[in-house]
Amino acid sequence: MKAKKIHWKKAIELLNNNKLISQDEIEFSEIIHIHDVIIFNKNGINVPEHLINYDDDNIDCSDIQEITLDDINSGKLIRVLPAQIKLDIETENWIKKSNINYNELLSNLLKNFYQSIKTLPNKAAF
Repeated sequence: MKAKKIHWKKAIELLNNNKLISQDEIEFSEIIHIHDVIIFNKNGINVPEHLINYDDDNIDCSDIQEITLDDINSGKLIRVLPAQIKLDIETENWIKKSNINYNELLSNLLKNFYQSIKTLPNKAAF
């Protein structure tokens, strides 16, 4: 016999009163506001994505500072570029064996290469 599921609003009430319940005990059958979804998430319970109401128009972002050009130029924020790199097996094995962080390696290689190129005369051939 199948156990009867409790309505999600009752589940919120139980969670707010420190009662332990599992996701399998909850009936998710209608749209749920993001504030309630956060309570479920804090308790390890996932709400189906299609039932979450984010209410984007009423999210208060007034405490989030705007990003300025100074933030970027000062290095406070960095630009991340995704990359796909083909490696031969030997090189890939070396990187894994040496526990090298791909992102740090590529970032440092490019930065050092750029600094080296800047020091060469304009007419230098590659």
